[in-house]
Amino acid sequence: MTKMKAQSKGQVFSGEFLIAFMLFMAGLMLILHLWDLSTRDLFQAEDQRTMAEFGVEAAEKLIRTPGTPENWVLDNVTSLGLSNKSRVLVPYKLLEFKHFMDHGQTDLCSLPGGSNYECNLYLLGIGGYDFYFNLTYLNGSVVEVDGEAMGVGRVPSNDTEAMTITRTAVLDGEITRLYFTVWR
Repeated sequence: MTKMKAQSKGQVFSGEFLIAFMLFMAGLMLILHLWDLSTRDLFQAEDQRTMAEFGVEAAEKLIRTPGTPENWVLDNVTSLGLSNKSRVLVPYKLLEFKHFMDHGQTDLCSLPGGSNYECNLYLLGIGGYDFYFNLTYLNGSVVEVDGEAMGVGRVPSNDTEAMTITRTAVLDGEITRLYFTVWR
């Protein structure tokens, strides 16, 4: 009898094996799911950080620098800037910038079917992202220069992958808000 007891202790029943296997698979699936969520969140956070970095650099460059050359026009610009003094915007540069980046215009673009926006986007240094630039007064009304509203670029179509940078600047003695949205 003692021999039988010793032998029965070492046996594994198929039901026990099945339960252990199911628990193992459930645990493995949970770990893989959590891993997937974590990596997705990590990549999304990295993308948001990159967008913010590009947006801040572009917005700061626009409102703090005169560009290159200092009195640039459409024909000779190599670096964009909208001020001659930090945070003091120059009206003619705003108009030039609007025309230079106008999504509907094609007169400055040599690419077949390309717009000024697509041809000149690289000058902002925002990588593979799109942008929308909007200038308003503190009361929320859109700034107009020579009758043209100061909004240019592509309006974001996807709010979840957009980052808006807000800066203040002076235009003709009035405080304005610059909204620079980088999006994908």
